[in-house]
Amino acid sequence: MTRISQDGLAERLGAHMRAELGINRAPSRNLVGMWERGEARPGLDYRRGLTSLTGLSEVDLGLAAAPAAERERMDRESEESETKRRDLLLAAASGAGAALLGLPLADQPANQDAARTVEDLHRQADLHRGRLYEYGASPQLQRGIVALIDRAGGLVRQARDHRTRTRLLAALADISGIAAYACRDLGWHTIAERHYLVGVHAAQAADDHALVGHLIVRMAGHQVELRRPAQILAHLDAARDVGVFTARQISNQYTISAWAHAMTGDHQAVRRLIGAAEESFTESSSGGGQASWQSRHVLESELYSLTGAASATLADTTPAAAGEAIERLTRATTLRSGGYSRNGILDQISLAEAYLAARELKPAVSAARNAHEASANATSHMVATRLNSLAAKLVPHRRDADTADILHQMTRRKAIT
Repeated sequence: MTRISQDGLAERLGAHMRAELGINRAPSRNLVGMWERGEARPGLDYRRGLTSLTGLSEVDLGLAAAPAAERERMDRESEESETKRRDLLLAAASGAGAALLGLPLADQPANQDAARTVEDLHRQADLHRGRLYEYGASPQLQRGIVALIDRAGGLVRQARDHRTRTRLLAALADISGIAAYACRDLGWHTIAERHYLVGVHAAQAADDHALVGHLIVRMAGHQVELRRPAQILAHLDAARDVGVFTARQISNQYTISAWAHAMTGDHQAVRRLIGAAEESFTESSSGGGQASWQSRHVLESELYSLTGAASATLADTTPAAAGEAIERLTRATTLRSGGYSRNGILDQISLAEAYLAARELKPAVSAARNAHEASANATSHMVATRLNSLAAKLVPHRRDADTADILHQMTRRKAIT
């Protein structure tokens, strides 16, 4: 049988769906590639198209999903079974395990192969980071990131000179941070914390204070998801003690701090910190020249996204904050140019919640619909969880026809996937 190319399948599937199913959609070559690699699962329309085009069932095509609870249990157990081996990386990164793992610390001449290896690690890390930010995490993506951690750890053990070892440790720290972010998105919070610890220790061993501070700030962001305001502030304090930050990174920290205070209903602190975030952001005219691990966090869209989300959280206890949340989140979605990234979807969900807090049902339903439609190819557990929470908030309004319609669509997709 002749193997069809990704371009060919994308073209044939789109044509078949238009002609036979009346669905005017067509996947891109990149999306087909993600299906083949297991990095994304075809949405409902595409699964219908594939079964119709091939005459095979979803089970035959390998598209049928295992029960969610069982799938999550298997993935988590697989990840946890590797923790002992990765703990050795933490020991190596801290320096205390150098003798145990045979890490050579004496300076020797660097070589070009080592430099190319480090560059390749960073290139692959950026690829994983891009997929994670665009579509969210999946167990398959996480396994790829973990394989990269293992590769980096092995290279640290084999490093021939101090400079190369330091660069490899910094790469290991960055990749561990990506793994932690992926685990957060999958809801594997304990494992995420372990990855962050590996990253922090590796960055410390590399004497990279900027990266140490960055990772601790990301740990504070993790506490936002767990709704632990005291721990958020404690992590931010720790980061300031050890890190080196640009004005825009400091702005990002103010937004996270504002979110922590929003959880406690301290509206005065929230307003003060949002003002400080904006002031610090404007101290730097550009977010250019940033390392790839920090560039996303210093964008103007993130400033408005996080301050908008903080205001939306505050609106739960202070409804008057809903207006500012709507304004900021609308600005964030505009700056993202209507993108369908993971965080863009989360912005739409927060916007819908803000409109509900303001008792504006029609725009709330519109934002919910945008989020639902944009999530068709997202693999993010966080997005799914937030959509379920939003659906619960819409249920009291289900007598409205538009609300009932979007609730039906959201419930239908949940039942299928």
